[in-house]
Amino acid sequence: MASLLSNGGPLERVLQTLGVIDGPLNLLYSREAVAIGIVYSYLPLMVLPLYVALERIDPSLRQAASDLGAPPRRVFRRVILPLSVPGIVAGCLLVGIPATGEYVIPIILGGDKTLMFSNIISNQFFEVGDYAFGSALAVSLMAGVTIAALVGRKFTSSREDIL
Repeated sequence: MASLLSNGGPLERVLQTLGVIDGPLNLLYSREAVAIGIVYSYLPLMVLPLYVALERIDPSLRQAASDLGAPPRRVFRRVILPLSVPGIVAGCLLVGIPATGEYVIPIILGGDKTLMFSNIISNQFFEVGDYAFGSALAVSLMAGVTIAALVGRKFTSSREDIL
């Protein structure tokens, strides 16, 4: 991934050939590179629960809404989206929990310029030597993730009871 985003890399050459950019891309070691890397890594974890949720929707519900005169945008907003909320929440939990503790992607693609929660915790332990503050940050990260998971679980279980 780092060689793809580097100066003179394949992405830069393609964009220059298409005439999108004139000079160097300077994408590596930036927040944008970290965002691209995280999306690239965690996109399958979001797509799978969404696919399962959309697959579970009975096609006759879409057909009934269309037969009653609902345009496609309203069918999506009033039928498909509410029924796919459990998949959206599950995907957000599957992506959000590991992404909050992501350490490797920001180090490789962001260098020292990009700070994420896990990098700050690592910095407190290994460079600063402030073990108490690093531990407090780690516990607060764990508490936040646990609360988010419990809220997501509660929200998903109450929505699945309706289905």
